[in-house]
Amino acid sequence: MHPITQWKRSFLDRRELNYPTGRPLYSYRVTTEEFNDLEAILHERISTYLTIATLGDVVRRLDFFPALFVLYAAEWWRRRYDGTGFTWDPILNAIGAPADGWTQAQRSDCVERGFQEWKLRLSDAHGLRFLGSIAFQGGLPMQLLGTARGNIGKVLGRVLQLASSGTTDAREIQEWVRSLSTYLPSTYRQTEVFVLLTEVVVTVLRLKDAARLTHSESAIEKLDKAVPNWRDYFPLPVEDDQAKGLIEQLIRDAAGKIVKQVQHIVVERRLESNDDDAWNLRSDIVLPEYLDASALGSLFSIEAQDLPRTPTLRFIGAINRRMSLFENWLDRNAFESIGALSIAVTI
Repeated sequence: MHPITQWKRSFLDRRELNYPTGRPLYSYRVTTEEFNDLEAILHERISTYLTIATLGDVVRRLDFFPALFVLYAAEWWRRRYDGTGFTWDPILNAIGAPADGWTQAQRSDCVERGFQEWKLRLSDAHGLRFLGSIAFQGGLPMQLLGTARGNIGKVLGRVLQLASSGTTDAREIQEWVRSLSTYLPSTYRQTEVFVLLTEVVVTVLRLKDAARLTHSESAIEKLDKAVPNWRDYFPLPVEDDQAKGLIEQLIRDAAGKIVKQVQHIVVERRLESNDDDAWNLRSDIVLPEYLDASALGSLFSIEAQDLPRTPTLRFIGAINRRMSLFENWLDRNAFESIGALSIAVTI
């Protein structure tokens, strides 16, 4: 048996699998030792083959290469991507393959065949294809988790809160993630990361429904019984205690009841003196976390069901005077203000 074929067989045997499961590659939980071994064997084999053929020829002639290249590329994204721009070049360099050794068509064919070997489909959703699909299969980059762990928790918690308030879909959840991307390091504000964070929220909601979770106190225990391997569904490293804690907290949050304190928009006015001993009338608008749809509609003589999905509230001061403008996107079901989308502009 060829060394690369033997590596894949041993990889599946260690997981007590006869065939690929068809689930994302991050669910296989590749170990550091396995990743290093795979990198070494790919580097050694490619250096041998390139003495007599091009990289494109290797892809076309060696049936076993695409599957392990796809697995390696996905793990490279998870372990080594640092946010400086995701391209094929550093992946190929790591295994000693020249970036110009194949055409775009040959590279695309390699990725497609590799996905087929793992019983996976390329992602056409969310604007991803080929390189983006590789990123999704790898899961969230470890360096992102290391540098922005707390902020990732804030983003996921906030989006989960919004998604739990009513019926929604992955595309809308991704837009909420994107709207809160200022919490993430600037180099990671990209579609591949948004899609993976969206997958975390979607998975939490899916598991909540599958296990019929209704109380946060016993949510983890109940989920362990209903879906024993549920942690493998997340694009996060379950061997990392902090990532594991984040996942479990999201499950508890989703299982618990969301208490919404419905309030009204409040305008507070007061007199203030300035440096010239003159008095000015100051008005402050206080936006609550939740706003009842009926209460909002009544302000404009509109029925709650006729309100748009994402209305814009605009508050403007007197003409020809200094004024502030606030725009706040609101969720239709609870009309919950999304802080990351709020902007204040002084005119």
